[in-house]
Amino acid sequence: MAEKCVNQNRCMFVKTLKLKKNARVILLRNLDIENGWVNGTICRVLDMLHWGVVVCKESNYHERMNIMRQRWNITPKSQTAESYRIQLPLDLAYALTIHKTQGLTMDDVIIDMKNVWQSGQAYVAMSR
Repeated sequence: MAEKCVNQNRCMFVKTLKLKKNARVILLRNLDIENGWVNGTICRVLDMLHWGVVVCKESNYHERMNIMRQRWNITPKSQTAESYRIQLPLDLAYALTIHKTQGLTMDDVIIDMKNVWQSGQAYVAMSR
């Protein structure tokens, strides 16, 4: 993960995360495994506060969680000085890669197959 964040084009973080109420987001980190708040969970933003956001699971609007900004170490292996970023462990989820949809169940999808290059990607995309 650290090497990816040196180059913004290959980084899992967006430069600026723009959110609003009811935005569809995806968790980028496991927060509470026992209760299903795991990397890849699709949520909706309910409220935005100075310390973070309140979200609910898209699959169950009664399940809510307060999500605070978290520290992410991004020090490349080639450097000795520690680098980190503080950010919400979220990204917008209006469009997802095939990789991000693995393990999800979706009712309606539109699949763009133009850039499918790896064996099995089409199967994964169509079996969601």
